[in-house]
Amino acid sequence: MLTEEALVYRQMTILQAREQYKDEPLEGALCVTLHFYGSRLDIDNGTKILADSIQGIVYLNDAQIIELHIYKCPDDGDKRVEMEVRQL
Repeated sequence: MLTEEALVYRQMTILQAREQYKDEPLEGALCVTLHFYGSRLDIDNGTKILADSIQGIVYLNDAQIIELHIYKCPDDGDKRVEMEVRQL
């Protein structure tokens, strides 16, 4: 069961993904790089919620991710997640 903060994070992730990604979902093996700025979420929990939330938008299924790089960056006053997804 997700916390209230996690549910809000999930909804914001879905909205941002739909707004920013207009192409068809990617197919095949993927490499994902994440930079978490100012997040209070554990990066493993944040990563799982993010990966699940954008299925069907950015890629078909998070099982396509075969390489993953995660960074928790210093808080620069702009709480955000920067994500790069590329096909391998």
